[in-house]
Amino acid sequence: MFSDRYWEDSDINDSTQLSLSISDKLILPESEYHPRAIVMSTAVTPVNASAPLVILSWKPEHETDKFYVYMHFMEIQVLTTNQTRQFNVMMNGQSWYANCSPQYMGVNTIGGPC
Repeated sequence: MFSDRYWEDSDINDSTQLSLSISDKLILPESEYHPRAIVMSTAVTPVNASAPLVILSWKPEHETDKFYVYMHFMEIQVLTTNQTRQFNVMMNGQSWYANCSPQYMGVNTIGGPC
């Protein structure tokens, strides 16, 4: 749909894939970036809940290359009242976003220049 966006869909080691059956015509609330519902309907979770989940690792071709990374999160499982899902996002060993806790069917976007 957008030529300036790249959605990576790949197997991540030590993870379990999750999915939710939703129509791509569904308009997801709370995001000015408008990620497609079909993209947001798939997810991964680490097999070991206390282990880190490394999503992407790359090195720029040139040291002067600039990147803008935006990550979209959405809870796709209904959690019980005594369950919570909370995680930290790290970039290059530094905390980028702490205590992320996406809402069910609500898109949370974090990102910016790297």
